[in-house]
Amino acid sequence: MGVRIIKGGLLSTIQDGGRHGYQAYGFVVGGAMDSWAMKLANRIVNNDLNAAVIEMTMIGATFEFDENTYISICGADMSPTINDIPVRNGKAIFVKIGDVLSFKQAREGCRTYLAVSGGFNVAEVLHSKSTYLNANIGKRLESGDVLSIYQASNIPNLKQRLSPSVFTYMNQTTIRYVEGRHAHWFSSELEGETYKINIQSNRMGYRLNGPILRTTVDDQVITEGTTFGTIQVPPNGQPIILMADRQPTGGYPKIGEVITADLRILAQRKPGDEIEFKKVTLQEAQKIYREQAKTIQILEKMKG
Repeated sequence: MGVRIIKGGLLSTIQDGGRHGYQAYGFVVGGAMDSWAMKLANRIVNNDLNAAVIEMTMIGATFEFDENTYISICGADMSPTINDIPVRNGKAIFVKIGDVLSFKQAREGCRTYLAVSGGFNVAEVLHSKSTYLNANIGKRLESGDVLSIYQASNIPNLKQRLSPSVFTYMNQTTIRYVEGRHAHWFSSELEGETYKINIQSNRMGYRLNGPILRTTVDDQVITEGTTFGTIQVPPNGQPIILMADRQPTGGYPKIGEVITADLRILAQRKPGDEIEFKKVTLQEAQKIYREQAKTIQILEKMKG
């Protein structure tokens, strides 16, 4: 007993903080595309920050609850309703047996996260509950699926709600990056350039269309490790940004690395959206990340 899937939406999967520690053995890290929204959703219902949540992409799902619990919703605005009554993102919500939670197409952003108090009780693979469809780990949520949930240890604060300003990044288009280790191979750089996200983009990588980038050196990369946010440039000169389900290694030169703080912005962009690149130093990237982390630390005070 727990949560019954009535409609699966376009792509709804279980995700958490990812499968860390196995990249050297060929396993992808995976995990939530917008880990910031995932952590906020978990914090609101007093879960571990990296507890498993449901990630919905572009068109949300419909759920029926088989037991009383608390939920929270963070990320893209998918016009959520409970029994056809609108509810808000960024706060704890009590749901009772028989309640129907529905989502529509995203009005802003691309991905929404649903957390339940106590977390979803699904099997772990390599210390993670994240779905990785390419390896048949987990599955796409479909009509008729039932997810059990853990017993919550405490009751969330129903009076507190995140400011809507926390989610303004849904509308941001500037993506900050630091130079990659092969940036000097190129005759031009990403700084100030605008690219459109190609329709052939997914959780593994975002293909971009825009100014062509050419190398000026007669050299090549055999293969080396990648990270979430690595910006590779294949021979056609159109960059690819590696995302949560990226391969562990890659053989294209790296012109840049999206800063960690801006991965949430990128995760909320969808095919057809434009992004503009802005270069920052490593020190600036670290400062921005520290400032962002403070928000989570402040939210710790909301607990319980």
